[in-house]
Amino acid sequence: GHSMGSGGVWHLAARYPERWRAVAPMSGPFIDADTYPFEVIRDLPILMTEGTGATPSLAGSRALAEFMRNGDFDFEYLEVDGDHGSVVPMVLPAIFEFFDAVSAR
Repeated sequence: GHSMGSGGVWHLAARYPERWRAVAPMSGPFIDADTYPFEVIRDLPILMTEGTGATPSLAGSRALAEFMRNGDFDFEYLEVDGDHGSVVPMVLPAIFEFFDAVSAR
């Protein structure tokens, strides 16, 4: 999910973690450590992507990536040189490769 869809990805991942093999929120975390049930998704593979020109969400994505790296989640972060809208076609190949790799586990 991208932008507001990213928030939907985070919501659905925590609400129904058993239904997903992996998730890939793009450009816009919309979650924080005080209110999100991170323990529910600890083992869920996540690829979060962001664009360096996505000014509204870049700082939040970087902070969330750092939090997840330090928390030992099954997590990858990909930042590309694009803005909020252009990030989608730039990261889709990596997302599909990520999903393929997770499926092969």
